Amino acid sequence: MTMKALELDEKGEDLSDMDYKFFFFPRYDDVTYQIDDPNVIINDETKKYFETLRNNDFIIRKYPGIRFSLEQMKWWQKKKEEQKDDMSREYPSFPKEAFDLAIK
Repeated sequence: MTMKALELDEKGEDLSDMDYKFFFFPRYDDVTYQIDDPNVIINDETKKYFETLRNNDFIIRKYPGIRFSLEQMKWWQKKKEEQKDDMSREYPSFPKEAFDLAIK
């Protein structure tokens, strides 16, 4: 149902009374998902990840011109250390990322 709702959202189609409306609440809309810690140094993995987000179709369509702060990147990096492979499922940056682990 989620993927069908996402597909309709991507197409911009009008929904019938029986269609599911797609909702996605990304972590970068929540100001609490940031840390300002000078001891956290952004690593190459984090830089690469956020570079891919700049080219993501969903993010470009829904959040044109978005810029991720250093504090958001630091939060993501520290949370990724904790979550490991579950990060994309627990804190996805775009909808399809939440399903990546299940597909792999």
